[in-house]
Amino acid sequence: MPFIIPENFTIRGKVVVEMNCVSPGKNVTLHFADMELHKSSIVLKETESGKKVPIAEHVFDSDREFYIARLNEGLTVGKSYSIQVI
Repeated sequence: MPFIIPENFTIRGKVVVEMNCVSPGKNVTLHFADMELHKSSIVLKETESGKKVPIAEHVFDSDREFYIARLNEGLTVGKSYSIQVI
């Protein structure tokens, strides 16, 4: 939803990134430029089952404009996942 207000050209919406795990890892790193993220609005799920994957730590690297979801358990090679930012 765009907000066309003088001095405030912002958009409110939802982002869903779908991915396939091709190698083991314990984090998901996304590049988010010019976006305001709130950790309570970020959810990682296994696509097939819809089961949430717990995020142990949310890291915001503002210098490189990265968001990193650190996980307690690694992702499973061959499975699909989605990360949602609402």
